[in-house]
Amino acid sequence: MGSPEVGCGHVLAHVWQYLDHEVDRALCSQVEAHLAGCDHCRQAVEFDRSFKQVVRRCAGTEPIPHERVQELIVRVRQRIRFSPPPGE
Repeated sequence: MGSPEVGCGHVLAHVWQYLDHEVDRALCSQVEAHLAGCDHCRQAVEFDRSFKQVVRRCAGTEPIPHERVQELIVRVRQRIRFSPPPGE
């Protein structure tokens, strides 16, 4: 499952930095290699990418209340049919 250099936990811990292009080239390459072979992490990255796009479209300049963030997560998951890992 995924690249042997970096595991799922490491990829998932850096998803938003990866999506925001805030990781160095070495980590970016490792994440991309892992994503090429790991469906679960690829789904998680696609979920977060979609979620960030929805937030950008819906958000104003004020902080978003936690409840609103949770509602958006549910809506995005329904839209892309993302299945969270067991226990979540």
